[in-house]
Amino acid sequence: MIKILLFILLSSVGTITFKWFPADRAETYNLQVATDKDFSDIVINRPELSDTFYVAELEPGKYYWRVNASNWCCVSDWSEVWSFTLLESMHLNLSPGWIPINKKPKEIME
Repeated sequence: MIKILLFILLSSVGTITFKWFPADRAETYNLQVATDKDFSDIVINRPELSDTFYVAELEPGKYYWRVNASNWCCVSDWSEVWSFTLLESMHLNLSPGWIPINKKPKEIME
């Protein structure tokens, strides 16, 4: 299972950077973002990403996201599903467990 780096970056209203940890032996990653936790209303479906981040433009609303990894032989399970709410005023309401965007992951892990 992919471990999601527990933060996203908001650089301007609606511009979101999704970021996750690299997986061992992964060649590509698949990112899905949906408006529902069951992923029946997918708004971003990006297969075969070579980087461990993706920048997207989203309208205000509540979103759920997950990532998996693949290589020449296998596809991993989906990561844990994370959610966030994008408000028009550029504030994010994050689900529990998120790292504040003003702290580096190393500071949180120590």
